[in-house]
Amino acid sequence: MQKNRLREIREQRGMLMSDLEDATGVKAATISLQENHKRAIPVETAVIYCDFFNVSLDFLFCREEYTNEFEKYKTEQLREFLELLEKEVKRRDFN
Repeated sequence: MQKNRLREIREQRGMLMSDLEDATGVKAATISLQENHKRAIPVETAVIYCDFFNVSLDFLFCREEYTNEFEKYKTEQLREFLELLEKEVKRRDFN
């Protein structure tokens, strides 16, 4: 079955369909149909979901795996990058 990112995000946030309805104004019955691939998500509604969940349209529609550029990096990689960045900033401060 096709992956459903809307359901995934909603469940990760611990939300019921009724909670999402209250937050977005989209009826829970409509959300259920969308999550079960029985109704397409109109662009206007997708934008509402993306704004509410703070994700991109590409993420919502499974065109990318991460909600932001930094999520794909492991913690150690981020730590190394931040150390290099800090060194560069200090170097520039002294010049």
